[in-house]
Amino acid sequence: MEYNQVHNITGLKSASDIKSNITDSLYPLKYLKLKDIKTALDVGTGAGFPGLLIAIQNPNIEYTLCEPMHKKSAFLRLCKVELDIKNITIETKRVEELNSTFDLITSRAVCNADKFLKITSNVTAKNTSILLYKGSNAKEELSNIKHTIHNNKNRNYVLIKNLKC
Repeated sequence: MEYNQVHNITGLKSASDIKSNITDSLYPLKYLKLKDIKTALDVGTGAGFPGLLIAIQNPNIEYTLCEPMHKKSAFLRLCKVELDIKNITIETKRVEELNSTFDLITSRAVCNADKFLKITSNVTAKNTSILLYKGSNAKEELSNIKHTIHNNKNRNYVLIKNLKC
């Protein structure tokens, strides 16, 4: 919270807001077969939601946090050091600049689904699963894409599998 007051990493202002975002980040994990996931990418990680939290919960997954804004990626590096997190790599780049593929790609509040699938096409493989944290308009965004939606209150968790069949 103190770091955020100086550097404005997130709009969250209270411990309650942060707790709610932690819960939101971890909620959809029960719908994934995490034992099959070795590598993951979080696009637009920002203050660490959801990628940093998923990485902490799952130390067996090599997680790349992709955040193009320098002040936010600096915060993520600080978290990595302070919390001694071994399984994350932080990339201060746009996702289009990456060249590895991943088993899982996560993202929250980056862009609409069609655009997201285009900008991540370079990092998806045949068996990549994509988990998008979306609001109420998720169905409209995904009308042409095979997907599953899991809902919790005002959040839709969209799971897309096998894009490159």
